Amino acid sequence: MNRRTLYAYRDSALPLKGASISSVSEEEGKKMPYTTTLTRQKVRLRRIRTKFESLLSQTCQTLSDEYPTLVALIVIACVLLFLNYAQKRGTNETNNFFEGLFVEVAGTLILFVFLNRSIRSIAGIGVHDRLPIEAFIYAALSARREVRVLETFTDLVNNDRYREQFRIAIQQTLNRRVPVRVLLIHPESSSAAQRADDLRGQVDVTTEINRTVQRFYTLTRALRSPDLSVRLYDSSLSVALHMWDDHSYVSFFPVDQRSDTATNLEVTLSTPLGRSVSQQFDQLWDAKTTVPIEEYMDLHLLLAEGSQSQVYRLHFYKVTDAVYYVCEPDHPRFADPLRDGLVVTVRVSGSEFNASCTFMSAAEERREAIALLEARYERQSWLTNASIVRLDRSTQETMT
Repeated sequence: MNRRTLYAYRDSALPLKGASISSVSEEEGKKMPYTTTLTRQKVRLRRIRTKFESLLSQTCQTLSDEYPTLVALIVIACVLLFLNYAQKRGTNETNNFFEGLFVEVAGTLILFVFLNRSIRSIAGIGVHDRLPIEAFIYAALSARREVRVLETFTDLVNNDRYREQFRIAIQQTLNRRVPVRVLLIHPESSSAAQRADDLRGQVDVTTEINRTVQRFYTLTRALRSPDLSVRLYDSSLSVALHMWDDHSYVSFFPVDQRSDTATNLEVTLSTPLGRSVSQQFDQLWDAKTTVPIEEYMDLHLLLAEGSQSQVYRLHFYKVTDAVYYVCEPDHPRFADPLRDGLVVTVRVSGSEFNASCTFMSAAEERREAIALLEARYERQSWLTNASIVRLDRSTQETMT
């Protein structure tokens, strides 16, 4: 082994291809464990340095976003401190000037921090240019009493960048038995249509609202926690709310701008605004027109089997008021007791009626139904082998 090969071994701390123990001298062999340990220590130090630089960068970015005035004062103070040391060889008047100016700026900096915290603690209000969504996800993760969301549509689930983070945060919050309540606009409400008009040409509101409902529905089915409740409200838009414990981000609905990109106020329950928004949430939650998300996304089929009745909770697509496509991918044998022409009882969207069953076997009709169902539930390739049944509402008997 030549000197260059030995250095390569020393620097990489990896076995050399083709090298054997016999090709290394006894003196070199004694140095290798020490060299390997030293290299590992360098790797650890490099990783620690990388993590520290990343943390420092994030901290500086957060400070510049949230406290630009504070950052400016810190920069000015550092510049004055540097100039003070650079002018050490100058006249006494120059030195005294820079020293006095540095003291003044340092005093202003301390006063700014103190007043900023004092004003926030007294007023309980902060201002953000937009919803700090990652900060809310982190806050929801550490919530101790309750998490609330009131929105039309939200990037918490619509944006794949935040969706998994939010799911993990909510799951851990639910594991601590902290209630999570979510209020979303009903996709078929007049308020949803009005919001679509407000943002026409900027955002496809209908698609965004449906995606939010779809993904929160998927989340509830995946987590299956009694502490997670999602409801759809049918009322005029008032505020958007992201709340954890006694703190919340509050925004309104500008005509030409999304609520999460508009100014968001950070308030506490100790403020009149915080209490008012919390009360609005409670009123909407308990309103008669507010329904569980399952009532909008699920269809219940009641099938009499002898003296007992079996209830199936199914996915569905409403073709018209009288025609529905239904399936259940998680229980593909739900249709075994059914047959063409069988009359069953259906409960959907607060209504109850009788309907006759028809198995969909024609290839083209089945493909159409599969495409509609998969679009509604945002799932792909899960109905290939599932039974799909067409329900035709009976015109002879209708119940509500």
